[in-house]
Amino acid sequence: MIATKPVKPLNPRSADTNAMGMEPTWRVQPTEGRVSAFSHAFSWYNYFYGKKDAREMIVNYLEAHDRKDDVRTLKRIPDSSIRLTTGWLCRMSMVGLELTEHEQIKLDNLLKEILESKQDEEVAEVPVDDAVPKITIQDRLREKVSECAGELDGLFDEFIASGAKLNADYKPVVLMRSLNIAPQMVNDIKQIWTRKLVEFDEAVAGKDPDLTQGYNYLSKIQLKNCVKFCELVISDCGAYVQIKKVERKPRAVKAVPPEKRAAKFKCIVEFAELKLKGLPAASLVDKAEAWLYDTKKRS
Repeated sequence: MIATKPVKPLNPRSADTNAMGMEPTWRVQPTEGRVSAFSHAFSWYNYFYGKKDAREMIVNYLEAHDRKDDVRTLKRIPDSSIRLTTGWLCRMSMVGLELTEHEQIKLDNLLKEILESKQDEEVAEVPVDDAVPKITIQDRLREKVSECAGELDGLFDEFIASGAKLNADYKPVVLMRSLNIAPQMVNDIKQIWTRKLVEFDEAVAGKDPDLTQGYNYLSKIQLKNCVKFCELVISDCGAYVQIKKVERKPRAVKAVPPEKRAAKFKCIVEFAELKLKGLPAASLVDKAEAWLYDTKKRS
């Protein structure tokens, strides 16, 4: 049973709330624009919050439903197994969204998938060597990409569940930015969705009987919308790389010491014949003006 204690609204304390708004509320339950409302809410949470926040939201949801054993299990699960959209959906339910029967079943299945991932991990653990393999930077980058790929698949599942109706609320680039994946790894995601695009193109053509049978639950228009969704993800992959290039700070130019910059400049510090005294060449670097005397030409 859900606790009756009111849930305090989230406040990201960011200037970006002027553009993104505050946490979505559900005083009026969405009906006709339900998919659009969900997409807007997911985009808001993706912009301001991450894995640790999603985990906490799931914990709060489980505690509110008196699922203490599941809370203990969840706390032993790594962040990589946490799905952002699951956390957002739990939070939305906690702050007033009334889930339909279909949506509740889907949320229950998502939670079950996360909780069972720990059990699978424990079964798979077989002590072979005491030495713990070192996790490299590349391993972490690949883990981020896998995480993003999973979230995009979840976004596509929501798209299919909503009747495969594409609208402006689907923004894969916002998801990529929220996970902050490395630009050099974006091509891995692009390749996944390029393969999906080829498959849906063939399904639209209707020449492959296996694909026709496999996607017979989708209409011709819905299949074409799937093609557009794949093209959107691929396009946003390119947009994300460009955004990261703009945001990347230029490499700082290493300062070269004045002595090194003036090392090849030949001069004498004193010319006794005319009682002239000069300065070291290094002291003239970056000066606006300097007077030079050529001892050979006497000028």
